[in-house]
Amino acid sequence: MMKVVKWDAKDIKTKLSNKINDCKLYRRRCKESSWKEDEITVLEPGGLHNSDDFDASYFDIDSAIQSVFNNDDNVPNVNYVYRHVKFLHSQLIANPPVVQPRPNSTDVMDKRAADSADAIIHYSLRQYNLKEVFELSSLNVMVYGLGWVKSVWDPSKGRILDFDDDSGLMRVEGDLSFNAPSVWDMWVQPSKERWEDMEYVFERRWYNEEELEFHFTPKQVKLIKKSGDRKSQQENSRSYADKFRSGDDFRETIYGVYHYWEKGLPTNGYLGRYIICLGDGTPVTELDVNPHRFVPTEVREERLNGDIEPAEMYSVARLPFHPIQGDKVPGQFYSNTFVSYEKAIQDMINKLDHLTMENIEANGAQILAVPEGSGIDETSVNDGGPWQVLRVSSSQEKPSFITSGGQMPDIQMFREKLKGAGEDMAALNESMFGQQSREQSAMAMEYAVSQGNLVRRNIFEHYVQQVEGVYKDLLDMVRTYWTTSRTIRVMGKEKAFEAYTVKGASIDGGFDIIVEYGTSMFLDPVLRKQEFVQNFAMYQQMGVDPKVLLEGMELGDVESVHDTIKAWERRQAEIFEQMVANDIYIEPQEMQDHQAMIAYGYRYLSTAEFRDMDEGDKKLIEKHIQQREQLAKGTIGGSGPGALNGQAPAGPAAPAEGEAQMPMPPPQGPGIG
Repeated sequence: MMKVVKWDAKDIKTKLSNKINDCKLYRRRCKESSWKEDEITVLEPGGLHNSDDFDASYFDIDSAIQSVFNNDDNVPNVNYVYRHVKFLHSQLIANPPVVQPRPNSTDVMDKRAADSADAIIHYSLRQYNLKEVFELSSLNVMVYGLGWVKSVWDPSKGRILDFDDDSGLMRVEGDLSFNAPSVWDMWVQPSKERWEDMEYVFERRWYNEEELEFHFTPKQVKLIKKSGDRKSQQENSRSYADKFRSGDDFRETIYGVYHYWEKGLPTNGYLGRYIICLGDGTPVTELDVNPHRFVPTEVREERLNGDIEPAEMYSVARLPFHPIQGDKVPGQFYSNTFVSYEKAIQDMINKLDHLTMENIEANGAQILAVPEGSGIDETSVNDGGPWQVLRVSSSQEKPSFITSGGQMPDIQMFREKLKGAGEDMAALNESMFGQQSREQSAMAMEYAVSQGNLVRRNIFEHYVQQVEGVYKDLLDMVRTYWTTSRTIRVMGKEKAFEAYTVKGASIDGGFDIIVEYGTSMFLDPVLRKQEFVQNFAMYQQMGVDPKVLLEGMELGDVESVHDTIKAWERRQAEIFEQMVANDIYIEPQEMQDHQAMIAYGYRYLSTAEFRDMDEGDKKLIEKHIQQREQLAKGTIGGSGPGALNGQAPAGPAAPAEGEAQMPMPPPQGPGIG
């Protein structure tokens, strides 16, 4: 037997103080100075200038920004790092991972559970604006090498259930909540390298005065106002954006408190721990179990199979955060980003541009050297313009112009090399930008793009893991908190809105979610149209009407074309599902694309689902396919869609020999008849 460790009430502050001190110290030593440099490199037009007064170990953001080119407004600022960050960020979000719930067996209930889960995923994607949340997280990983997504059940959101006008008390239903916390507001356990091994984290959250009164008791509010963090007075652990929210001229005070999250471990009985505290570890709330707890998948499936009783089910606490990491650093959790390596190159390019600008200014000034006895008043000429007079001591020489020296030709060559080196550090090449320095085949360009993306394959894998973790949390929260049925409307296949009545029990088991990257269609309309052009001939061979293809190309709507191709296959799949679920026979209809549906039927006969089916259901499906084959043979030359292998007939059939020619009917339309 293992003993659960309980925290003594008098030691809670000491434990929290030690943990938060170590977390802050670890992050400060690992990343904070680098994060601030990377922020300025990306967000400032001129990037980061490594002047002598720039303290790289730990510095104030204001002085760092003032050191950019020593406040010289005449310096041309070309920030290539910003361009690379935006390009790679757009590349990451333009082709998001595909999330697909798949049933664990051929059972009809498992299929329905997978369909319900798919509907909930599509509904949540738009209802909770998950696309924007993932975009913010992926932008953070490009700038800092780390991004976060938080998924949690918020009991203060959702539909209003009850409201008392007299007392002002309100009861709400609660709702799912997703956001992308700032890396500056997250601290992780110092001794762990992998996220799976992380036992606890600290999250700093900011509240205005109304939010404090809403979430905390008057005693807790008083404690937070007395000793809590203030955003306007931040000095350490302050981001680039916080610079614009600090200062005594802000009238509304924003207070920061720390949420301690501990996942389920044998030491805490798998319940985890949760408490809100101040920056010095002073508890604000009572120590409680982690509210982000769910029944493990294997336990839930054992309950569905009848192997265990409901009383034997238990829940395990998780951390409600999902990181995406950049370039891993051996031995530590915090990762690097290519900005950390390219910023020195960007700084050197800016220095060369500074020298070039000084040389241009020097060549643009006309300096006249005159002897002292020339009688020329230099004060009337030296007005700060391009014409300057320089007094010389020798009166023997006649007035002459002083010519500035030219710039070394190697400077421009060196600048181009640095520019290429920066693209190398970002793993970018000209093929990714659609450029060609020499004539090459399309295959060579695609290979160059593929090799460049290979460097970032680890980020793509972490992206998949993050998305998978978020959606697994989403479905677990729906199972736990959607105890009553609710109707959701989602856009399904063939651009049709479908209504689903779901609750937590609808997705209690029987499926798993599969997340894959690089298998979906591009979101960028230009790339989608290119996909049309590449597959145009193949679509025509599959019997798609050219008008449908042109319409899809105009809108960049590849999905609708694919829906058109698979429409009859889906109808056949629906027929098979109804026959098996209801144990009935459904006869094929004449006006259907028999060739496409027969092809799907034969593929279905080769699946493991058909192999494991009851003999009675097998006979129903085989009978259906045989009858459809007979219909297909009988409609060859007829009017059904399957008569011409899924293609529309070219025109009316010619009359048989000895048969009268039927007259064409008159046209019908407005004003005719």
